[in-house]
This record gives sequence, C-alpha cells and structure tokens, in this order.
Amino acid sequence: TDNWAVATTANFTVAVWVGNFNGRPMQGVGGITGAGPLLHRAVLLTARRYPPGDLPEPASAGLVSARVCRLSGLLATPDCPGMDEWFLPGTEPTRVCDWHQGARIAWPVEYREWASQNPGAQIASGSTDPGAMPRGSQALAPFRILSPQNGDRYALPIGVDPRYATLSLRAAGGSGAVRWFVDGRPVAGERWPLAPGRHAIRAETVRGERDEVRIDVR
Repeated sequence: TDNWAVATTANFTVAVWVGNFNGRPMQGVGGITGAGPLLHRAVLLTARRYPPGDLPEPASAGLVSARVCRLSGLLATPDCPGMDEWFLPGTEPTRVCDWHQGARIAWPVEYREWASQNPGAQIASGSTDPGAMPRGSQALAPFRILSPQNGDRYALPIGVDPRYATLSLRAAGGSGAVRWFVDGRPVAGERWPLAPGRHAIRAETVRGERDEVRIDVR
C-alpha cells in the first residue's frame, strides 16, 4: 500500500507520499520504513531555513476535546480503546462507536475484506468475526460504490504519463463478482484511466445488484 507521513510546526507543514506511480501496491514497505525516514530528513532540512516555532496549546487555540475510539474515530464507549483528541468546534464526532461489541468487533462493510485478510488487525482489535455486522444492520449490506463517490471532481495531473493517471474502482456489499462500466462501456479490471469530461460510473454484480455515481474530470 501507499505510505503517507505528515509533520507540522508553527511555521511550516511537510507531507511525504511514497508509492508506485502505476498504482501497484508496494511490498514490505510500511510508513515507519518508507515515508517516515523521508519525512524526518525533509523536516530537518526545512528547519534549517524556516524556524519551526512553537505550536499553541490546543485549548488556547479554541479547539475542543473529545474521547474517541482509536479504531473507528467515533465517540468511545467502555468497550473501545479510547483516546482524547482535539477538534475544531463543530467537527467533533457526534455518533457513538458501534464497532466494538463486547469482545468482538463489527466491521463496516467497506473494511470486511481487508479485515479478513489481515489476521494481525483482527487480533489487535480483539475480533474473532470480521464479517460481523454493526447493531441494527441487515444480514447483507446493500451493494454500493465506495470509490469514486458521487459528485467527486478530479484534475488530470500535469506531466504524468496517462497510464499512471488512473482511478480506483471499489464497491462493497451485495454478493458475487462485480463488473464495471464507464459511460456504458465495460472496464477491464478495477482501475480506469482518467479522461476529461463528465462520466457515469456503474457497478453491477452477477446477481443484478447495481449502483451508479457521476464524476467530473478536468
């Protein structure tokens, strides 16, 4: 997968991305060994020219504190591994975490495939049932497109080989294999080369479940 690492000071912010331009996942490279060391070097070099300064205390900057679940980011319950986090007023979570249910975790549909393929994550969360549903959910989640989202806007990257300017197509829920269509034309695989204009992206399962979103590429 790609690596991101971000550092901020009072006077500058540095962000580092590490990945393959062709969209292929990296093997054996995590944030600690990939983006982290590069970020460290970049921050030290930047600090030679721009003094970092001192960041204000969150409370004095007008931020508000909330206890959130480390896993879901929602308001923590007694079942959650909690932490105190700071938010801009009005951006703090209002929904209570429903992922943790006693000794197990109920993964939202968009994370179930990942959870089933990552035993370490299941152990860390105490989960023995990566396919469990949150309270009140139906046995089978409705089929829907996760990426892209309806109304998303994209800009063609300048100077990038068109082969690498692609959009990830992902869906969750439903059952069976998924077929993708852009403007009515079938797409091979789960990546689509970006093209200027407005586009309708449709996903269908072999059982007839379908969802459609519209995006704009400039």
